[in-house]
Amino acid sequence: MQISISAVIKAAGIRIADDYENDLERLLDYMELVRELERDKLFVLVNLRSYYSDADLNTFLDTVLQHAFQVLLIDGASRKFLQNEQRITVDADLCEF
Repeated sequence: MQISISAVIKAAGIRIADDYENDLERLLDYMELVRELERDKLFVLVNLRSYYSDADLNTFLDTVLQHAFQVLLIDGASRKFLQNEQRITVDADLCEF
């Protein structure tokens, strides 16, 4: 009978702690883990503003800046500016303003 690592972990009842208050904290930890295990990368986040409040995103962006993560937010709708946000709008004719 062969014993695999996954069988040992399952038998021991080991679980990953998921004690995050929200998904944005989980995302920040993921970004930090990627940086530690690989290298700095650009994280492209699509329609994030549709799912989270401006207050939550301001806190998220403050942490992103503190850790010097590279993040590109792409949204399909124009919303009010967040703190520390730099925006480029591209219209249907591919004009930037």
